[in-house]
Amino acid sequence: MNFRSTKAQKLFLLGSIASLFAVSACGVSNHNEGLSTVQTVNLPHTKAKWQSIGNCWGYAFSSWAESLVLQGTGAAVDLSESYISMRHFQYQLLQGVQGELQIGGTFELASALTSKYGYMFEGDFLPNEATETFSKSQKQATTYLNASIKSGLLSKSRSEAIVSAELEKAFGFKTANIESKIRSASDLSVELDPAGTSVKSLASAMASWKGADWPKDWSTSNQTLPYWNNNFTTAQQSLLSRVKRALNDGHPVVLDWLVDFNALDSQGIFSATNLRANGPGRQGYHSVVIEDYTVEGIDPSNGKRFEVGEGDVSPELKTLALKYGKIKAFVVKNSWGGLERKDRASYVRDGEGGYHKLNADYLFSWLQQVDEKTLKVTGSDTGLGRFILPAGY
Repeated sequence: MNFRSTKAQKLFLLGSIASLFAVSACGVSNHNEGLSTVQTVNLPHTKAKWQSIGNCWGYAFSSWAESLVLQGTGAAVDLSESYISMRHFQYQLLQGVQGELQIGGTFELASALTSKYGYMFEGDFLPNEATETFSKSQKQATTYLNASIKSGLLSKSRSEAIVSAELEKAFGFKTANIESKIRSASDLSVELDPAGTSVKSLASAMASWKGADWPKDWSTSNQTLPYWNNNFTTAQQSLLSRVKRALNDGHPVVLDWLVDFNALDSQGIFSATNLRANGPGRQGYHSVVIEDYTVEGIDPSNGKRFEVGEGDVSPELKTLALKYGKIKAFVVKNSWGGLERKDRASYVRDGEGGYHKLNADYLFSWLQQVDEKTLKVTGSDTGLGRFILPAGY
């Protein structure tokens, strides 16, 4: 499946890369008089890509970093997810991994790999993929390396020389050709002052952004699923306020969530309505970057109900949404391809595909978890898993 598919893969990276491999409240009134519209944010993003293996975490990390750079400097950069995957595989092979390579991971893993090995631009690592949204090399490399682990060179030796040679064959690059193009995260500016001087780097951003788990309301987990009581607990309200503040200030918050494709409609929207109609289906945990959010609520200054559109608005309206808006949906940049993909619908933003809309009734619900092959119910979990937030939020 093209996303993280086990709960273990949701665990944080604590202390080092090695530690990851050791585990590898209020409703809205019906008062409709004086209806007004409040729009929220419209964070800048680069073009959505299309993953070929379960490395959504690498795509979410790259999308996050690219959005930071675009927002903070005005420059459009294209980080290589294939390079992140190559280094992920390299680390595992040198650590003597047995069996197939782990392809799942977390935002923290991508940060740790980038800290250790640096980053590359897509065209510098694999020039033939510089203009492609879909990476064939990642899937081909995974297949090749797993075969080598089973019965090829990697089954006989894990020396640095053998590992490097097999990685070169798998991905189609030469180490000598890329060494001078590997860049340190401390050298990539994500924020400039008015004079154009760098005041913040990708390295400092990686060190300061932290995960915040969704506070689950266990009292509602034993209902007929999918189920959400349309209310937020105090802890949930507090976390969502932090998320809205970060988005209002232009920060591309990362979101980890549970996908059930039977909740997806032809417009690229995930909703509990679709899931109830279809029943649970193919599932997995997934990482994306939030592009926008929508709200509804009551403006206490005039008692009028407001609803939300999508896009950017004034600071005053953002404040209204922050203080009194109840989340209706998040719009997220995804890694499942854009309009060029014909077998899976995506949500269109500003004429661009590659986004999805996650309705509150899906994201905040308790959902049935099922076995991917038999579709038998194995447990339950909330649609929302966690957010990755900047320091101070």
